[in-house]
Amino acid sequence: MLATLTLPPSQTSAIRLPPHLQAGGFSARAACDADIPFMRELYGELRAGELEALLWPKSAKWAFLDYQFALQHRHYVSYYAPGDFLLIEHRETPIGRLYVHHGKPDFVLVDIALMPPWRGKGIGTALIRAAQDTAQQASARGLILQVEQRNIAARRLYERMGFTLTGESDGQRFEMVWPCCAESIEGLG
Repeated sequence: MLATLTLPPSQTSAIRLPPHLQAGGFSARAACDADIPFMRELYGELRAGELEALLWPKSAKWAFLDYQFALQHRHYVSYYAPGDFLLIEHRETPIGRLYVHHGKPDFVLVDIALMPPWRGKGIGTALIRAAQDTAQQASARGLILQVEQRNIAARRLYERMGFTLTGESDGQRFEMVWPCCAESIEGLG
């Protein structure tokens, strides 16, 4: 199943990592098809907590994760191009991903994920700031994201970074928005 997954053709990324991340050995590059196994591993790390309580055999959990990852991946590349599908690396070792859709009038922070050892170190905050800067430089109205309702820590992070709830919810996720300028606040949400 994973062998059939592909990424959009490589393009020059609009997102630039902040100098302090670059100086620390971090980089971002367009993800390619060869990165899909890492993306699948990262997805598994993100979902591991949910699956711990299930009494499924390990092989069933892996099959489920493969299927769910493939669905998510196909959805992202079908609905969120054009944009940046970036692999985040530290000293050329993959540690995460950042997907940002370059929509009109709003950009969408589709996904940001880091492997567990790299969380809580300010890297995610710096990546979100880079996405905000990119949206602002492109004269987007705002940067929109969805956060799982039960992910209180992520929601607090987004609120600290200037995102506000729009009032939209699908029952599992809240929509949040960061306006690129004060004049855009009225039209968002």
